[in-house]
Amino acid sequence: MCYECRQASDWSVIDIALRRSENGGKTWSGRRIIADGKGRNACNNPTLLADGNKLILIYCENYKRVFMTVSNDCGNTWSVRTELTDIFDAYYWSCVAIGPGHGVVTQDGNYIIPFWIALNQQDMFSHHPSKAGILISKNRGLSWEISTVFDDSLCNPSEISVAVLSNGNLLANIRNENDEKCRAFSVMNRKTGVWSDCSLRYDLPDPTCFSGLCSGGKKLFLVNCQHESERKNLSVCVSLDDGRNWIPDLLDASGGYADICYNQKTDTVFVLYETKQCRYLKIAELKF
Repeated sequence: MCYECRQASDWSVIDIALRRSENGGKTWSGRRIIADGKGRNACNNPTLLADGNKLILIYCENYKRVFMTVSNDCGNTWSVRTELTDIFDAYYWSCVAIGPGHGVVTQDGNYIIPFWIALNQQDMFSHHPSKAGILISKNRGLSWEISTVFDDSLCNPSEISVAVLSNGNLLANIRNENDEKCRAFSVMNRKTGVWSDCSLRYDLPDPTCFSGLCSGGKKLFLVNCQHESERKNLSVCVSLDDGRNWIPDLLDASGGYADICYNQKTDTVFVLYETKQCRYLKIAELKF
């Protein structure tokens, strides 16, 4: 797993750390800095993608540059980082960010990494107004391209998480900046690459925060803070019908940013989440 070692705000000095487990998550290695802020930079939004023993980590630096590093041995060693910032030249932006959360591998073998961009000429540090989309690699990370970004049916979509549906389409779980205080969804057609209009999910209340999403077997799993104004009531939700209906289960009365992944070998999900006013990181393994 990767996470930020930050000193203060989103714009403070931040390093990205890595911890590894070789026994199914029972114990974890010590912290290893994999992206060094060098005492002056904010290295943030680490987003991992796993394809067998191959791991790809993409992250941003000062919301102005995007980098990728690759491991072919489950995170023991990593390549020299390469810069991907030029990919975003098709859009005007003042801030660019990856994920956070994780990437996915589609049924076609494509790599998917979520991103968002913002353009504010009056305040170059602002994260609004924003658009979101995904990076796609059709050659296992050798090159990347940008998908069509979400349309304007949702104001300021930003941090998203993505899962593959049973028919191969992609479901995006979107951080919603609107007043409705709930999650928003959009579906990308795998054949056309076009996103549907964003739909508001009033059955998934949310205080405007990141929310993890993954597929596992015939199920979808979502984790978010189920409260309209505060980052608390962190819950894991299960869907048996490709996200049309969700069954929530409270995980922690506190909460914060959280991501979720599925372990096929054990048929369990792992949740990495913030708790106690974001002072601690915890990992939970759950069986559904």
